[in-house]
Amino acid sequence: MIALSVLLGIAVGIAALVFLTLLAALLTTGLYYLIPRLQETFAAIPFSVLWRHYRESLSRPLNDKPVEATPTLIVLCKEPLRNPGYLVGLAGRNPVFTPDKVSAKRLELGDLAVKQWVYVLEDRHGIDCFLCFAEVVPPPR
Repeated sequence: MIALSVLLGIAVGIAALVFLTLLAALLTTGLYYLIPRLQETFAAIPFSVLWRHYRESLSRPLNDKPVEATPTLIVLCKEPLRNPGYLVGLAGRNPVFTPDKVSAKRLELGDLAVKQWVYVLEDRHGIDCFLCFAEVVPPPR
């Protein structure tokens, strides 16, 4: 009976040793699989960059919103230096111009409508038009 319990203890010990060896091999294989992917994301960033980002994130308030750029408004103008005329719109398929910039049609720079208005004025009506900023500069005192 004692010999049987010794043999059973040896068998359980060998089984535990094999199980732990397989578990260590599985963990090692997993680490060799994960480490290159972790290096691609986290370890590739230098520690100084991470530390600087951490400090800047602490210095900003929590409700800090990004500043949205205001759109650049323009007006279409004919003869801007001698006798400026600013586009108001079309009346009966003819362009209407005004001498004051305040009542002119304002468009966003980069908008498709600007290209269309330039096409209508230059190609259909033969009027050379220029883009001017819509902000009115007060006269000097």
